[in-house]
Amino acid sequence: METVNYSVDNSQLIHTYFILGTILLPLLQLGCFWGCEQLSWAWQTGRKYCLLAVCKCWGLRRLWPRSVWRNFTKKGRARSLRPVEEFFIVMCRLRQGFQEDHLAHLFNVSTPTVSRIVITWINFMYFKFGHINIWPSREVIDRTMPEAFKNKYGSTRVIIDCTEVRCQMPSSLQLNGELFSSYKHHTTLKGLVGISPGGAITFVSQLYTGSISDRGIVRRRGLLDLPFQDKDSVMADRGFTISDLLPLGVSLNLPPFLGGSDQMPAEDVVKTQEIASLRIHIERAINKIKNFHIWDRVIPLHQICVVNQMWVVCIFV
Repeated sequence: METVNYSVDNSQLIHTYFILGTILLPLLQLGCFWGCEQLSWAWQTGRKYCLLAVCKCWGLRRLWPRSVWRNFTKKGRARSLRPVEEFFIVMCRLRQGFQEDHLAHLFNVSTPTVSRIVITWINFMYFKFGHINIWPSREVIDRTMPEAFKNKYGSTRVIIDCTEVRCQMPSSLQLNGELFSSYKHHTTLKGLVGISPGGAITFVSQLYTGSISDRGIVRRRGLLDLPFQDKDSVMADRGFTISDLLPLGVSLNLPPFLGGSDQMPAEDVVKTQEIASLRIHIERAINKIKNFHIWDRVIPLHQICVVNQMWVVCIFV
């Protein structure tokens, strides 16, 4: 049985603990005032060293469970990569679409290590980006609106469109039917993206099953809960028949439908061309997201748990 000697003979070690604690503890107030993570670490470290010194001097160590004491003193396993290298791995995984085994070979680590690094950083960036408010005010929209919108569609608040990414076909027939997209003829995940007239992404939804309709994804996600103002308008494609879902005072700009006639009137042709020339900005914004080559391949089912986080991170970075 392991015996633990609680006697303290090394007074120099105790003195070192106490000095380190008294130096780092005063940084507590600065850490709280500035919100700096480094200063917060200094407070935690200083508190630990002071507690170590007091417990060693007064013989209080025997009163604590051994597991609690070891939590103060253990260092943990050393990380094989620096944070900047881990971040570079994540960017290579997203932007270039490198496989995890290839990244493991490049950085001389194991494939499970690369997987843990990617998942950890993706979740970290997802929660950090989640605190950013990307929905601009009406004043910002008007200040950044291009001249092409101001003439006829100056009330436009957001331009919306859906996009799909392919995913692996599941073995369940029911789930396969929910994921199958008649547009892509493949199992997909579908998301809603919105941009301002100036081209900045102002709304992004999570990814849903590919069989969901454009109207259904608008109803299910929080676009309708955003703070619209009176006389605002939403520009969308023909599939977004959501005029009855929009808040009171908000209108919908869609390309005209052909209806039962054989030929579209000339004024409807002109309106279709005008809206199409303005909606090209949402296509460009979606293409910027699709330029992350991780979406070039079929998303495997074991990555479904982090696919929403990757989707959001690709929009922000």
